Amino acid sequence: MPCPIDNGLVGPIKTIRKYDDVVTAPLHGFEDADDYYEQSSCRQYLSTIRIPTLIIHSTDDPLVPASAIPSQQELADSVDMECYRRGGHVAFISGGFPLRPRYWLDERIADFLAS
Repeated sequence: MPCPIDNGLVGPIKTIRKYDDVVTAPLHGFEDADDYYEQSSCRQYLSTIRIPTLIIHSTDDPLVPASAIPSQQELADSVDMECYRRGGHVAFISGGFPLRPRYWLDERIADFLAS
C-alpha cells in the first residue's frame, strides 16, 4: 500500500502544529491545521453538556495551548473546570517523584465520579 503522504515533507517538521498542517489535516480531509482544530474541537459543544462533567487542564500543557482553555461563559452549568498552573499534558503527578509518585489525577477523577 503506498504511503498517503509525501515522506519528504515530514522530515523538516519541528512542531505539532506544522505536522497537523502538513499531515493530519490533509490526510483526513481538512483544509489546514486551523480547519482541523476548529472542526474537531469539542469547545463548540461545551455549553450544551447536560451530564455533570469535570474538565481538568494545565496551563503548562505542551500540546494544548492556554488559548484553548474555555472561559467560564463557554461552559454549561453542569460543567466544572479546574485549571492548574502545572501538570503538563495529562501527567498531574505529585509526591516524592520519582521515588514515590502520587497520581492525583486518578484520585480526583474517582472523587468526582463518587460525588
